[in-house]
Amino acid sequence: MKRKSPIKHDVSDHYRDGKWVEHYERGHGDRPEVERRRTPTVSPRGSSVYNVVFTFPDGSTESYNGGGSATGALKEAIGRIQRPVLPRRATLTLVGGA
Repeated sequence: MKRKSPIKHDVSDHYRDGKWVEHYERGHGDRPEVERRRTPTVSPRGSSVYNVVFTFPDGSTESYNGGGSATGALKEAIGRIQRPVLPRRATLTLVGGA
């Protein structure tokens, strides 16, 4: 099996067999376009997905996603807060589901 030819890229300065090699360009051709697929959020039948955003006194925010009920998503998000400061506001948004 033949090895694929390298895509055009820069090789940085380095030592090879004890000798200094300056940077150079290797390969030829452009990097092929890859179609990126986005997987949709799938929730179990009959449940919903909520996004909870906490706003802190300094204006910064933290965001978490949770499933099930609105109350359950909020409880889960409260347990995941990273800061030792109480949030000033919590915003709950239905993202997907029933």
